[in-house]
Amino acid sequence: MKNYTMLDCQIEVDEEKTKQWYANAKEWGCECGDCINFLEVARRGELPDIVNHYLSVFGIPPTKATYVCRLPSFERVYQFSYRICGNIVKNHSSPIVGDAHFCYETYPYGAPEFSEPHFDIEFFVELPWVLDEPDA
Repeated sequence: MKNYTMLDCQIEVDEEKTKQWYANAKEWGCECGDCINFLEVARRGELPDIVNHYLSVFGIPPTKATYVCRLPSFERVYQFSYRICGNIVKNHSSPIVGDAHFCYETYPYGAPEFSEPHFDIEFFVELPWVLDEPDA
């Protein structure tokens, strides 16, 4: 396991198991308009810098989120997550730090057979609408 200090947390990550899982994972599979928009933004490389930064640290492909949802109370804000093999060793802050945080999510979403132990990196960010059809 490799140790990191980021987002006011100390985490340990099994980089090899994380990369192996994503190498065999499929892209996020929901076909609603909001999720199709998310996938297109990810494919175009237009996710916010904070997302691209953390995904590159862990070697996670942007299109292979393990959860995606556009928040209904906000016009363009999405919540989406990626699973990481490892542990949150110490959390020094409130649950959400800026646009991203680490958390334990027990519901499998798009990662029902992910190696244990695991945690998620979760993002709350505004994304552009890039599809030709109007948003939902």
